[in-house]
Amino acid sequence: MDIKLDNLCRTVDEDKVTEKKIVPLNVNVEFPSGSITGLIGPSFSGKSSLLFLIAGLLESTSGSLYFGDTDVTKVPTEKRNVGFVFQYYQLYPHLTVLENIMFPLLARKEPKKIAKEKALKIAEIMGLTDILNKKPKSLTSHKKVQVSIARAYVKEPAIVLLDEPLSNLEVRYKNETRDLIKKIQRETKITTLFVSQNQDDAIYISDYLLLMREGTGKAFGTPEDLYSNPENQFVAEFLGNPSINIIQCEYKDDEESVEKAKELNQGSDIEEEKTDNLEKVEESNNQEDEASVQEENIEAPKNKIEAEVPNGILYFGEQIFLDDKTPEFGERMILTKDTKLAVRPESFEFNPNGKYVMHIESFEFTGRDNLIRFTLPGVEGIFNCLAPLDLKIEEGMDIKFNFKKYFIFDTIGRRIK
Repeated sequence: MDIKLDNLCRTVDEDKVTEKKIVPLNVNVEFPSGSITGLIGPSFSGKSSLLFLIAGLLESTSGSLYFGDTDVTKVPTEKRNVGFVFQYYQLYPHLTVLENIMFPLLARKEPKKIAKEKALKIAEIMGLTDILNKKPKSLTSHKKVQVSIARAYVKEPAIVLLDEPLSNLEVRYKNETRDLIKKIQRETKITTLFVSQNQDDAIYISDYLLLMREGTGKAFGTPEDLYSNPENQFVAEFLGNPSINIIQCEYKDDEESVEKAKELNQGSDIEEEKTDNLEKVEESNNQEDEASVQEENIEAPKNKIEAEVPNGILYFGEQIFLDDKTPEFGERMILTKDTKLAVRPESFEFNPNGKYVMHIESFEFTGRDNLIRFTLPGVEGIFNCLAPLDLKIEEGMDIKFNFKKYFIFDTIGRRIK
């Protein structure tokens, strides 16, 4: 069942907004049926409050909430058919594991035999069959969480809401439990929302991510798309570990800068240009005319800011940013004196003939690669990049590199390339 939030709002008294735990909400999003979506964002961004709003434990002040085609905005909690796992699992201490899992079925008057059959099936999926006769006090923390999750799914609710179920678990038990969450959701195909402070957990488990900030959804999409194609600087910075590098740049369009860029670029990409030209010719043969192809190629991505700009180049510190568009530097974008170049740690290509130079401050072996901490000439701050193990590096040395992929943001964080 899909879940649709149509400008669902929850306002609070202005005097309470200053309290960190009180977050006004205004969310407009649709969660696809049968999927699991991770709700992530900074602390006090409204993730758990949104779950409580969907469950009916908090009241909305405007907007609508739909489960499928049914408007449940004013439907009381007990009639919304929602399975909920709280951050601090709540099991009945006097009941066995099997009885805890069966409880929601018996509470709605299902025959005991049928309730037991359903509970045993869910227990098998969750790997709980060997502890069915134990009581909660004898269970480890991760087993208590797993029993709570099984109990939420067993009644076959319209949706399941998980409020940070992994936050109190050790790493090895966390990994085991998140595998089980993924397994039971795939088996039951129940639409699930999962709140997590740990983006690695959310990315691993989720089909989609909703990134929240200050009570609103800032981005929604697959983990892969949000990571590789962030809508704005906030999304780019929040996702990724190590985090993305934000390099302060300056845009210049004076004659000296443009001429310098032309000299540096002269003859550097001849073969690439030939290939590009051949591709354009082939593509034009399949179109009505060449002009329509050119227009299609330069169309700005959806939701991106569009503006024509004059010739110019970007400087970061003592280096000039060059790419295949320099000195025009893109057909459509907004450039200011506070433009930012953003590069993920894995997007560096090391080459003796590279266009840029970094100074190595330190590095460490991570098991699969080297995590380098480096500085750039004339740029404040220390940045991170991941380098292959066969790259010979030493502290204090300078090495040349190119960017394999990058983003550009304007002064207020809008993505412009």
